[in-house]
Amino acid sequence: NRFNKKYTFICSFGNTIANINSKNLNQSFKKINDVLQRNGQAIIHILNYAQILLNKERIINITQNKDLHFVRFYDFADDCLIFNILKYSKSNSKEHELLSTEIYPHTYETILAILNTFSFKELNFYGSLNFEKFDVAKSKDLFISLIK
Repeated sequence: NRFNKKYTFICSFGNTIANINSKNLNQSFKKINDVLQRNGQAIIHILNYAQILLNKERIINITQNKDLHFVRFYDFADDCLIFNILKYSKSNSKEHELLSTEIYPHTYETILAILNTFSFKELNFYGSLNFEKFDVAKSKDLFISLIK
């Protein structure tokens, strides 16, 4: 099984861990710890959901291309967010499609509590790939860098 090998580097970008429900989050971080070699590094990206949950802004962005408009927005549920993409034709708004998926808004505090149960040599949190200090009130993203 490829996930029983040991790795020197693990990378999870694109808000992937927001697709893991809260019940399985600890198990997922345990698996990362288990497959990471000694002195191996993991870099993990997730949106700063503390800020998203605080502000409760539904509209993420509105974009367009030659033929279509795209509206990305959230619906706020009790234990998850529904991430939606509404796509509609510029020439006929009745031609539309709505794609929706549940995501789990794991916060810095939750992730820190889980990661502190492991013995990492280094554990750092950044607000960008430029290694800016993570600020729970201002950072759009949370980048986690850990070394086993």
